[in-house]
Amino acid sequence: MRKQEKTIIAVIAIDVVSIGVKFGLATVTGSLALLADAWHSISDLTTSILVLVALVLDRRGMDRIDSADPEAGRPRILRRAAWESRICAVIGLALMAVAVAVFQKVYVSTDVAGIQHPVIASLIVLFLILITYIRFRFEDTVGKDTASPSLVADAYHSWADMYVLVLVLGSFVGEMIQIRIDRWVAAYIAVMIFILAVKTLYRSLHTMFRLSSDTAPED
Repeated sequence: MRKQEKTIIAVIAIDVVSIGVKFGLATVTGSLALLADAWHSISDLTTSILVLVALVLDRRGMDRIDSADPEAGRPRILRRAAWESRICAVIGLALMAVAVAVFQKVYVSTDVAGIQHPVIASLIVLFLILITYIRFRFEDTVGKDTASPSLVADAYHSWADMYVLVLVLGSFVGEMIQIRIDRWVAAYIAVMIFILAVKTLYRSLHTMFRLSSDTAPED
């Protein structure tokens, strides 16, 4: 098992724990913003699993190429960068779906009750922010050291999630001073998720088109 695979497995474990904490805290506090972030984290978990699958397939495919001379000339579009670019495209589409779901939740919500237990919730969110930052640094460093675009892309989803958690924290702090912005924070989170989705999809498609042009026969 390669370093990239061990890294993404550790990230998946962190995601599972984080998602459980977020959903539980969202249920206790009634925070729509935290609920939106929890759904965003499910998207992160799904894409991390897809990255792991891509890395495993890549390792098996490259092993076959290394062991069989007739396949040594395999087109670049079928190699590692292409596999990981396809996974990044799936990540972008998944994030778009999450953004739409959050917008729908915000639109139909009529709950005007305040957030419960904002002080305790703020402390827990602070801890989640710290864990998310450590996750980002770890995955980003390994991704760059091993030249893995999918690991780097997944790491920046962690960075975005950390920023989202800061917004959620702001919502809790606002509740302490009787400024209720939770619903609007949830809407803003949905916008951020959608923008991230577009950027991720663009980068992956750009890479795939570039690889396709590299393999095109010369005149």
